[in-house]
Amino acid sequence: MTTTFGPFTLDDAARQLCRGAEPIHLSPKAFDLLTLLVQRRPGAISKSDILDTLWRDTFVTEGNLAVLVKEIRDALGDDAQRPAYIRTVQRFGYAFAATVAERHASAAAGVGSAVDATRPSIAVLPFANMSADPANEYFSDGLAEEILNELTHVPGLRVIARTSAFAFKGKHDDIRRIAEALDVTHVLEGSVRKSGNRIRVTAQLIAARDGSHVWAERYDRELADVFAIQDDISGAIGSALRVTFSASGSARRRYTPSLPAYDAYLKARYDYARATHESADHQQQCLEDAITIDPKFALAYAQLGILYFARYRWGLQAAHDVVPLARTHANAALELDPSLPEAHNVLGCLAAMYDYDWVEADRRFRLAVARDVVPPLQVRIERANFFLAHAGRADEAIDDLQHALTEDPVNGFTRWTLAVCLRALGRDAEADARYEEVLQLDGGIRSTYAAIVLSGNHLERGSIADALRFAEIGYTRAPWHPVAIGQFAGMLARAGRVQEAGALIAQLQPTAFGAPFGLAMYALAAGDLERATQWLEKAIDQRDIWVPFLLRVGNVGGRVIWTSPRWPHLAKLMNVES
Repeated sequence: MTTTFGPFTLDDAARQLCRGAEPIHLSPKAFDLLTLLVQRRPGAISKSDILDTLWRDTFVTEGNLAVLVKEIRDALGDDAQRPAYIRTVQRFGYAFAATVAERHASAAAGVGSAVDATRPSIAVLPFANMSADPANEYFSDGLAEEILNELTHVPGLRVIARTSAFAFKGKHDDIRRIAEALDVTHVLEGSVRKSGNRIRVTAQLIAARDGSHVWAERYDRELADVFAIQDDISGAIGSALRVTFSASGSARRRYTPSLPAYDAYLKARYDYARATHESADHQQQCLEDAITIDPKFALAYAQLGILYFARYRWGLQAAHDVVPLARTHANAALELDPSLPEAHNVLGCLAAMYDYDWVEADRRFRLAVARDVVPPLQVRIERANFFLAHAGRADEAIDDLQHALTEDPVNGFTRWTLAVCLRALGRDAEADARYEEVLQLDGGIRSTYAAIVLSGNHLERGSIADALRFAEIGYTRAPWHPVAIGQFAGMLARAGRVQEAGALIAQLQPTAFGAPFGLAMYALAAGDLERATQWLEKAIDQRDIWVPFLLRVGNVGGRVIWTSPRWPHLAKLMNVES
């Protein structure tokens, strides 16, 4: 089999690695290791498994393995700190990180399978803000994101998602290096200058193979023409790459909002990407402004529904306070645009996580993915994370999530969701490897959640030291979060540090939102299953979003709950079979 990734070709039959037509020397063991990692992608392989495979009957140390990894990275020009190919999974092993195309020897004879390595792909980098006011960065970022979103509706064009494309913001890396890291054939970059009611946008489409300009244009227009500029750039890219927009994609912008409302919406999207307490408050104000200015702006209503759901899912507001607001705004969006995926997606999440109405959740998520030939990446991931993993259908999501990693390789949420689904399927080692990747990639609250989950999963296996270590990481990153408090306090108690544990758990007020689940984690770590289930019933009453991940997926060591005499009662409260 021949495998292509970036500029490299790996031929396992000929035992040859080439960059273009030029052979690259690898020692036999290094070649074996690279082949193994490529074959097992995107999963991580433990160091012990690698040692057993490569040195089956010989005793060697991990130092031998480190030497081989360095040899491969040197041959590929890879950076251990920002790997494009060989990724270190801390305290576990290694994984192959790049997207590949495979060609089997039998394909030429019409047998076997093949992946088209010539399929066009693109990364839309954040546009540079050339305006006099640095605060206009939201507009240049927003313009690039809107073009990116338009391009996702082109069948046959692989578009790198925002999280990964925008990861290169401000780094001034060589375009060819960026293209290689994201494994794309083309890169779009540009700049925006706003002055009064005028706007100047420059855009360049660059070929990854040699850095040449495939297309370039400058637009000097009235600010009100911003929508036409977006369409012109998207259309020009389609023509340059010889791809065609789908009918659903071309009709996606069914309503053109007023410019002031759109400006407020772009500010909100900019804040959504920042994902902080302060940005959430400002985002809410911007969206409310957009709706006031233009009451027919469906996307603004949907985004406000997304924001309220985010406040619930991150434990920032009590579910009973914020879910009705999320539902109201999602329904308002659908009154204006009945097929809007983002609004159906919000209602699907609420049906699953808050209503425990799995039939309605399925219906809503089907509507969310029905409109577009290529459904929005966020919708696909949230359907897997909040529904499929909990409805006994995690297997349906695995292939799509692994494909999603090629669209958004540095997105921690994609890896989190893949980990959730793997755990639901009992593929625990693979799941934990993905959770560890989230710890490395995601600096936000999701990394806290990953640490907490890893703590509980290690406790389930009897690894107290690792369980304590991950619990401390989770608490350090979010010392305000009830679940982080409960898990860390529980592990402190389990490790014999009873006084510290008592002082910490005393911070939780039992009636506060999120506290019952934190107290359940504390009891679970202490081995008090009866007390844990009592607190879990209160957490269900609060509709704590952690509950399904514990009781349905078995995360945070939750599988032990299934052995409790109270499990059938808890299952009934969640409308699931015990």
